[in-house]
Amino acid sequence: MHIEPYMEQIRRCHLFDHIATEDLMRMLSCIGCKVITYAPKTYILDEEDTIEDVGVLLSGHINMVSEDIYGHRTTLVRMGPNELFGESFALSGSKRSTVSFMTNEPCIVLYIPLQKVLHICSNSCPFHHQLIENMFYTLSMKNQQLIEKSAIISKPTLQDKIWTYLNLEAERQQKIYFEIPLNRNELADYLCANQSALTRELKHMKEKGLIDFDKNTFHLFKERKQ
Repeated sequence: MHIEPYMEQIRRCHLFDHIATEDLMRMLSCIGCKVITYAPKTYILDEEDTIEDVGVLLSGHINMVSEDIYGHRTTLVRMGPNELFGESFALSGSKRSTVSFMTNEPCIVLYIPLQKVLHICSNSCPFHHQLIENMFYTLSMKNQQLIEKSAIISKPTLQDKIWTYLNLEAERQQKIYFEIPLNRNELADYLCANQSALTRELKHMKEKGLIDFDKNTFHLFKERKQ
């Protein structure tokens, strides 16, 4: 699929910050980028797949998930428009994915051949250097997300995990009332919890006066009552 119709969405991605539109068009065409559309609930990359390209999500949401041999699925990261995925595996020696990526809804993805990004052309174009700098900045932000996830799920109880997750979301959005990006099933996966147990614990926390919520909109009270 041609990339021209998606240039407005592509421009919003931080991966292309400080690169002029005309340079970006020329670069994407030169390195052989492509755009692919996906239906909802589709595995766009499976565990053990060889990954050569970096994906940039132009629309929709996808989950990076891990599944055990019994088919139990854990959501590691939920990604939205203009976020990257697959870059860590494409940069590894084996290029083999250890997780899967699944769409939540109709998605449009821009794929960028990583090796053509890393091997700078003979002209040493400034915008090519900028792309590499942007990519490593994006990688550092993704690592920060994974560290945050580890901090949440390492908490000893489900209530601790929920409280920590909600506090981080409140701080991130700087709002008293805030909407989380995950539905109950996705939140249970993210917290490595059973959905029924999550529902019970949320109700229990509400009854104790720790939180209030309506669907995905939450309010945390300033002090956590024990």
